[in-house]
Amino acid sequence: MSVENHNGSDDRQRRRRFLMFAGPLGFVTLLVFMGFDFLEGNYAELLLDVFMCLVIVLGADAIFKYNQDRVAYAVALNLMNLVLLYDVAIGAGGTGGLFWLPVMPLFIFFFMERKESVASAAWFFCGALAILLFPSVLGTHPY
Repeated sequence: MSVENHNGSDDRQRRRRFLMFAGPLGFVTLLVFMGFDFLEGNYAELLLDVFMCLVIVLGADAIFKYNQDRVAYAVALNLMNLVLLYDVAIGAGGTGGLFWLPVMPLFIFFFMERKESVASAAWFFCGALAILLFPSVLGTHPY
């Protein structure tokens, strides 16, 4: 086995092991958020929580059953980015969404390939900056 294939395999296994920890943790966290959103009557956020649970389940299925790691990570992370930007835009959870803004690029660069991660992180940061710098223009939550 060449060094390149061995390193690629190690990266794939490292990502999969982390996903086996982070996926269920994220799923359970979303279940808790669903409870809070239901009790508070935030049905749009509840629907997004359900959607993200589906993304976790379908993404894990694509990775572990169909070996479509690269596609699953790219789709799931970019959907997570959109949901997070939406949450920040509406001020969901007060200022709680803001704390996830610097964390998302870590997930992006961990799971995605170099070209894809740079593009995804750039779009994410542009969206976050627009939301935070121009709330009156975009009608987003003013922080």
